[in-house]
Amino acid sequence: MPPGEFANLRVFLDYHRARSGYEDEVEKRETKLATAKASYTQAVDRLREVLPENVPLHHDYGDKHYVIRNSQGEITVSSI
Repeated sequence: MPPGEFANLRVFLDYHRARSGYEDEVEKRETKLATAKASYTQAVDRLREVLPENVPLHHDYGDKHYVIRNSQGEITVSSI
């Protein structure tokens, strides 16, 4: 939210620079999020093709354990 007024040109330029930097960062993060979502969708589609129905696939990621299943073409991921 811009201030009600700018005391001088320097204050305005600082505000504009900060706002532009914020908007650039948001755009970068939105692009990364869209890429991650597309990769996730592609991985789920591929897994749906190759994972036998109702056969659990165990996966550890860091200190978390997950069970992935293909149930009637629907991939589910459960955390244990």
